[in-house]
Amino acid sequence: MTMQIKCTTDYSLFKFHPEQRPITDAHTRRIMESMKKHGFIEAYHITVNEQFQIVDGQHRYAAAKLLGLPVYYAIQNLDMETVQTAGGTNRAWTALDYVKSFAAQGKESYLRLEGILDKVNRGTTQVLRILGVQSGPAYNKFISGEWTMEDQDEQLIFDVLSLVDGLRPFAQGVADSAYFLSALCTMERTVGFSRTRLLEKAAFQSARITKQADPNSYVTMLEGIYNYRTTERSRLFFKRTQGGHYR
Repeated sequence: MTMQIKCTTDYSLFKFHPEQRPITDAHTRRIMESMKKHGFIEAYHITVNEQFQIVDGQHRYAAAKLLGLPVYYAIQNLDMETVQTAGGTNRAWTALDYVKSFAAQGKESYLRLEGILDKVNRGTTQVLRILGVQSGPAYNKFISGEWTMEDQDEQLIFDVLSLVDGLRPFAQGVADSAYFLSALCTMERTVGFSRTRLLEKAAFQSARITKQADPNSYVTMLEGIYNYRTTERSRLFFKRTQGGHYR
């Protein structure tokens, strides 16, 4: 059966889907600029379900409404998982989009992560890197909605970010490095590690904190700082990761 594309200026027909990602003003403005030149192109119609909830094309709808243009739409019973996987005809989904969408579905781990992101006011990618789910199979599980947050994960996020902030005055230019963050995660996960000790040692060894080529090199550098002028019995050694990448 051929999909029927309809056209209307009755904007009240449409509703935003509760599981959709948030609308961004910047993206809406970009679409508006295109629509001012070319109008609302029928081939790029929005897709709604039988309840007229927009499952694909909410930014196009918002732009057309602001410009007073007719909206082309088609009715299809797509679920949000299909839209997330296919990517629709709009911009690619970001990690934060997935968090918001799965949180709206009531998935507990994503609700907890959404709350943490609001508290720490940091980039989603940085927080996912701390959790070890920024790429590979772990990220695939994350964007499928099957990821679960362990009880210790929340504290790890706060501990690592607190350590980053504490080291920032002594680690100019590297504090926000992905590799530096991975090294700090390795240290935080090590039994016996003392955040206070690292901060105290770093305060008078800041010249040793320099840019490194990979996470393992950062671990080696920070380990040397951590164990500086420490008795052999009190020294702590940290695990290196295979291939120099944190897992």
